[in-house]
Amino acid sequence: MLHSIFLPNKLRANWQQKAENIAEIAALLDLGLDSFVFIDDSPVERAAISKFLPELAVPDFPARPEHLRNWFMRDVVPAHFGKYVISSEDEAKTEQYQAREARRRLATGIDLDRYLAELGIECQIHVDAVDRLVRASQMTQKTNQFNLTSRRYLVTDLARFAESDEHAVLLLDYRDRFGEEGSVGLAIVDLENARIDTFLTSCRVIGRKVEHQLLDKTVELCLQRGHRKIVGEYIPTRKNQLAAEFYDSQGFTRVAEHGDGRVIYEKPIDARQ
Repeated sequence: MLHSIFLPNKLRANWQQKAENIAEIAALLDLGLDSFVFIDDSPVERAAISKFLPELAVPDFPARPEHLRNWFMRDVVPAHFGKYVISSEDEAKTEQYQAREARRRLATGIDLDRYLAELGIECQIHVDAVDRLVRASQMTQKTNQFNLTSRRYLVTDLARFAESDEHAVLLLDYRDRFGEEGSVGLAIVDLENARIDTFLTSCRVIGRKVEHQLLDKTVELCLQRGHRKIVGEYIPTRKNQLAAEFYDSQGFTRVAEHGDGRVIYEKPIDARQ
């Protein structure tokens, strides 16, 4: 059977199985399979997706076509597409996906350092920007792969951090020659104890080394408070194995390892570094 699947500004039509197409689209968009919802009127196709891609949400389909609208608005939207706030990053998703495909084409056959240089990456880090806390909260709720502690925070939680002298909320904005990605990195720092509470970057910029800039800023803030070491933490989840070695790669030392897999790190910091 010929299958058709819509991508941003593009139609994918071929003879591949739907499960294969969805897996390829997930890789193209740098999204986990659990970010997808599969809607199909065929029980055979729904069963196949559930079998081969169990991470996907596969809602049942109404038996009668006149029930379709009510079913979608009542059962599907609240469960899988509900949003309290639409951020500017949400509105720019199509352009971001198109730019991501252009970056992927550029990366083909080019070594990483040359690729990153040709991207012309520019990052800006905002500290305690209260007008960006909605986006920051979204990132704590949605970012799973490169998220070292996976702590989830509401806007009100982040507002308390931003207004406190003992904490700092850092948001990293990204752009390159293909366009803006918006806020893609977040760190929450306990300045009183020089401890990184939260450290994450969006999966769409993994591999572009922007996390190094975010870490450098956390070190700078701790140095300004007179600290000479910084503490990091990794809490393993089913989805964040990608971040497991980050602190190791940045010169941190493991000082405690717990039975649940949680690892505490320390690193000396110096203004001359």
